[in-house]
Amino acid sequence: MTGTTRSASGGIWRSTASAQRTPPDELLEHINKGAKAYKAYTEEELIEIPADRIWQEFFLADFHIPAEKLAGLGEDLCYMFDRWRKHIVKREGLEETLKGLKDAGYRLGVISNIMSTTFVPRILEEHGVRQYFETLTMSSVCGIRKPRADIFDIALKEMGIPKEEAAYVGDTISRDVRGISNAGWPLMIQIDNPASITKTKKIPRHGIQGRRRDQDARRDPPGCGRI
Repeated sequence: MTGTTRSASGGIWRSTASAQRTPPDELLEHINKGAKAYKAYTEEELIEIPADRIWQEFFLADFHIPAEKLAGLGEDLCYMFDRWRKHIVKREGLEETLKGLKDAGYRLGVISNIMSTTFVPRILEEHGVRQYFETLTMSSVCGIRKPRADIFDIALKEMGIPKEEAAYVGDTISRDVRGISNAGWPLMIQIDNPASITKTKKIPRHGIQGRRRDQDARRDPPGCGRI
């Protein structure tokens, strides 16, 4: 168990009497079971529920903890859980690419399926690139998950541009490519990402228009000059 995982499970252990009777490693097994159930739920419903409910109704469902016992704890727990399960690696040339796009007049934003409201901005800050993104459209804030068209519509509204002027860069067919197809954006640039192969290898790739594959995120998108 990693230090971050110990911190997360320890916080839950201290906050609830029922969890205090469960060893931390066993508690983590219950959390992972609930996480799988929540993943299946979100993939079916394509919504994000509030953080406190995620932990009460899914992650800690086996313990039947009253809502008031978890009130206000959900966000911190979601952040710690996401931090444990997501291995975020800064791509080579990331900041140079973002700066080049910004200097060329491109306006940048993020659209993310994420349980935590603070995970994305904190990661961007840690990698020193938060200043390049005007908007952060997160399922944890709007309650809608990709590939629903609604979350892409919200991102356009927050950016203040029509979809005809938008392009999207992502890696998964199930969320990103299908989401852009649902939303009717004119261009989707799909980046090959080994971490997402298992998520998309069983999904048919035919029937989706306006998609460009790219193995290197630093290559120029159509219409973009050399950075």
